[in-house]
Amino acid sequence: MKILVDADSCPKAARDAILRAIRRTGIQGIFAANRPIPGISNDELCRMELCETHHGAADDRIVELAEPGDLVITRDIPLAHRLVEANISVLDDRGRLYTRWEADEELSRCIPEHLARRYNCTPVAVEGNTLLLAIEDPSNMLALDDIRLITGFDIDPVIATDDAITKALNGQFGVTAIAEVEGTIAVITPAGRYHSVTDMVAGLPLPVGVGERVSVLTALQSKGLEYDAALVVSPDEIVEQTPGGIRVLYVALTRPTWRLATIDITDGRPGAWRESLESPLSDSA
Repeated sequence: MKILVDADSCPKAARDAILRAIRRTGIQGIFAANRPIPGISNDELCRMELCETHHGAADDRIVELAEPGDLVITRDIPLAHRLVEANISVLDDRGRLYTRWEADEELSRCIPEHLARRYNCTPVAVEGNTLLLAIEDPSNMLALDDIRLITGFDIDPVIATDDAITKALNGQFGVTAIAEVEGTIAVITPAGRYHSVTDMVAGLPLPVGVGERVSVLTALQSKGLEYDAALVVSPDEIVEQTPGGIRVLYVALTRPTWRLATIDITDGRPGAWRESLESPLSDSA
């Protein structure tokens, strides 16, 4: 058994913890990256695997080196998907074990919503390092290049109708669930995304009459208000950008009386805010 680490994206704290575990257990550790990583010494237990500098080179090398029984640590969803398909155990740098179902579930959100809606596309399946992409215009090379850079996959586009893609996106990103609400709806956003979210909501394919009941506001603006449903956008950014941090987010999350949905704008992992809310907080709104 050996431990392989996707070192390019591994935080220092996690990297240090992995090094300690390698020393403690005597299991061989390989840190793969396209640049030297400070603190990684080459000895009988631990080595630095320097890869070529082109995109995906470190991922490809990890796939080449990994064997059943090994453990790979990465936060890269496409890489995790490739490894899980090869029956390799994969942890993210927070210690969460990826299963085949979780890798597929994360894959469905590997394209950020704003890009998926801009280019009218949605992931369908993965074969090796190729993402099968349903897209309204398969000849849109700008879209294919953007999605390849974002996901790390090679792209195999297939044509799909606008209606089919819209239905899939609404299912992935919660628009359908919010649209079912008969009462008032809040879209609560970080201050830094207010204008872009306002524009996005204006372009959503909501049923007739629903848009009139939707209000876009920041977390601070939501204090003291009440809605039948709320969609909270990027809770992590609300915590980072708002005075009061996690307590203001708690206020935002408690505005709806019936239905709550959240959208994490991350690299595929659950938002850090979920851990911060494990202990009860008082809502002073």
